Amino acid sequence: MAESHNEIGGEVPGFVLQARDVYVAGAVPAALAGLPPANADFTGRTADLSRIADVLRPSPEGAPVAVSSVAGLAGVGKTTLAVKSAHDAVGAGWFPGGALFVDMQGYSAGNRLDPGEALSMLLQALGVAAKHIPPALPAREVLYRSQLAGRKARVLVVVDNASSADQVRPLVPSAPHSVLVTSRHKLGDLHGARKIDLDVLPETEAVAMLDAAVRTANPGETSGRVMTT
Repeated sequence: MAESHNEIGGEVPGFVLQARDVYVAGAVPAALAGLPPANADFTGRTADLSRIADVLRPSPEGAPVAVSSVAGLAGVGKTTLAVKSAHDAVGAGWFPGGALFVDMQGYSAGNRLDPGEALSMLLQALGVAAKHIPPALPAREVLYRSQLAGRKARVLVVVDNASSADQVRPLVPSAPHSVLVTSRHKLGDLHGARKIDLDVLPETEAVAMLDAAVRTANPGETSGRVMTT
């Protein structure tokens, strides 16, 4: 005779009584510390950091969801700035619920994430088991926003390297949570977003950043090696 058993998943709010064996499946762990490490050599961008902080800083009850969009050319430092801003905001205690990060790879045709794939990743980071994630995009959106709505502590969602507003819209949470987006485009049709156009670093800041990188790579150096002409 084949052995059978009953299995209970998730939280068990009360008593469970059975004649023989009960198997309780552990909850799926959440991953709400998903930010990449901040660049230790980050320098400059004071005004840009301040503008992003103004958006991410907690607002009075009833304020709309905070959406910040950083746009600029490839290699200008959008991701580095966004990650630094996100770490600063989390460190300031503005997002006690943690931070989620997803790279949409919007400009890599072979690896570009569609919103459904991104939602699956975010839902699993929120502790939803893969088998409970619905296949249809609208249902994933509802589940994603419902998961976040059930969390009173603010969560920051960083959506990096998006190529269009269509990639981002399904990932925008409801208040009090916030989303920080980077893209090579301005995403002018992303409703309610505070736009930040990122330009190349001024010469003095670029030199300071390079000098910091040299010192990090060669900690024994006592004087900067970076020269300008």
